[in-house]
Amino acid sequence: MSRTGIKLLIYLFAIGWLHSQCTYKVSQVGTHSNRTTQPTSTQPTTSETTISTTETADKPKERTTTDEPSPEWTDAKLRTEIVAYSKQLIGSKYKYGGTAPNGFDCSGFTGHVMKEFDIPLDRTSSSQAKQGKKISLKDAKPGDLVFFSRSGKIFHVAIIASNKKGKTEIVHSTSSKGVIVNDLKSSSYWLPKLHSVRDVTSLVN
Repeated sequence: MSRTGIKLLIYLFAIGWLHSQCTYKVSQVGTHSNRTTQPTSTQPTTSETTISTTETADKPKERTTTDEPSPEWTDAKLRTEIVAYSKQLIGSKYKYGGTAPNGFDCSGFTGHVMKEFDIPLDRTSSSQAKQGKKISLKDAKPGDLVFFSRSGKIFHVAIIASNKKGKTEIVHSTSSKGVIVNDLKSSSYWLPKLHSVRDVTSLVN
């Protein structure tokens, strides 16, 4: 082969080699570009996670049935409040037919106190003695009503404030002193006139 032919072969080989190198680099650049345009992550950002957690923490806790007080607790609390309120009225004067703190008769006093706790009572002591449930004095609890009679006729009513062994404290409105506290079992006047005891707390609306 002549020298000119050899040079032509070398030139053609060089052209072919350069062309293959350019094609390879272009292919590599295209592949790298496709990889970098893909999404890096589908997970929420830190700020998104924080907002979600805060919203959950601020949501009010729903009340469950275990938060409700038991019936026994409700009854004891009611009785305690009845007695506490009746004692706040100690010193109120007696007034025949009175039903307000500026003056009470006996049944006006009991009716007023119980009305404050949505316990409806009739107006007179004889009518109140038919309401609620009859119980014995030894089973009486604070908030129960105790009635007194003369010649078989009921004439007076009081609220039991406490009933412990040997002592029964009552709150009532008397014609001589207005609203006072007495120990029933040590009273020579009231104890002989004891007629009956009634639990009226079950009448609560």
